[in-house]
Amino acid sequence: MIFGLGVDLVFVPRIAALIQRRGSQKLASRILSPHEVAFLPSEHDEPSRVRFLAVRWAVKEAAYKALYPVIKPTWKDLTFIPFGGDYVGSKPYLRLTADRRGVVGDIFASVSHDGEYVMASVIAMAKEK
Repeated sequence: MIFGLGVDLVFVPRIAALIQRRGSQKLASRILSPHEVAFLPSEHDEPSRVRFLAVRWAVKEAAYKALYPVIKPTWKDLTFIPFGGDYVGSKPYLRLTADRRGVVGDIFASVSHDGEYVMASVIAMAKEK
């Protein structure tokens, strides 16, 4: 059974401007889980770094919309595991820290990026009883 659905659209230049004002490391430390920080692209590859952060922003915003108001996760409570992140061919999903799961089971994600936009949709499933 579906617990919730969330979508988000991010204008990538908005994230780039935020990074320019505050620095990519500060934004990364605010929104990324420890697992995600390990995969943050090098500062020498700024376009990939901006896209990486924009994707995580969109996915986590969509997840918040799918889980709210029953669960109010923080940025770091959620970890985005991209396509092939667990094994070859595995689908994108989110991990929610164990102490925050409550009534939620699997959390599925889909991300699309084209030009200056990143779109994310998230479906949170109710935990099976």
